[in-house]
Amino acid sequence: MGLIIPILSARVIIYLTDNKLYQLINISVIILLCEISYNLLYRISRKYMNTIYHNTLTKLEVDLGSNILKLESKIINEKGSGIFIQRLTSDTSRLADIYVALNIYLTSIITEIGMYIVVFMINKLVFLYLVLMTIIMYIVEKIRNIKFNNEDKKYRKSQEKVSGFITELVRGSHDIKMLNAEDSFINELENKIVDSNEKRLYMQKIDRKYRFYLGNLTDINEFLLIVILVILIMNNQLAIASALVISRYTNSMRYLISNLGVLMEKIKDFYLAKEYLIF
Repeated sequence: MGLIIPILSARVIIYLTDNKLYQLINISVIILLCEISYNLLYRISRKYMNTIYHNTLTKLEVDLGSNILKLESKIINEKGSGIFIQRLTSDTSRLADIYVALNIYLTSIITEIGMYIVVFMINKLVFLYLVLMTIIMYIVEKIRNIKFNNEDKKYRKSQEKVSGFITELVRGSHDIKMLNAEDSFINELENKIVDSNEKRLYMQKIDRKYRFYLGNLTDINEFLLIVILVILIMNNQLAIASALVISRYTNSMRYLISNLGVLMEKIKDFYLAKEYLIF
């Protein structure tokens, strides 16, 4: 469906430009039927994906809980119970999220790839240009993703330390008061929280920087594409209607890169959560 709709939508623009009104009505009816079929299939797939997600999450949490009970008390005391609580409540949901993410973002990516097929059918030169720009933007997005996930690992470790320390603080609050050690424990908690927040801020800084680069690349791409389309029209190598079709789908590149980035984050998140669940 993601490959058919862009092609049919391109015909709408061409028929409208050429004043072929009967063909325009016919193709619009076909698009309507395709969209209704897609919405129906999407609803059914989401229903099953949600069922799979909840069943998977339940099994992961139960299985992790049973494995925690098999651990020796010494190991739990060394790592801190807060770490195990966080992994049981947080990392399991990250593992289950991959199924929903694959369904949503892969569907969107396939839809956006349809734009490239339309452009290829219209003009090979513009197609090559868009592919080149997509590769460049994908490389920048991949670098962002790698750096972001490296910092995310550090942030998660610091969060585990905070969670573990808070848990032990609550459990030992009576003894801490008896020893009049509240100030030292609060100072230690503050240091851990500050360290965790600094790692989070740095992670967000990296994300903002590379998204700034991607935003500029997208704007440059749209400008250069207009220039190329104008040159091709002036040299009678491209019809105005075809140029309208191509310009209409330029946003698909932005969505494609964005969805690829999110999908990569979800996959990395999945493997990172899987790694953290191994004690």
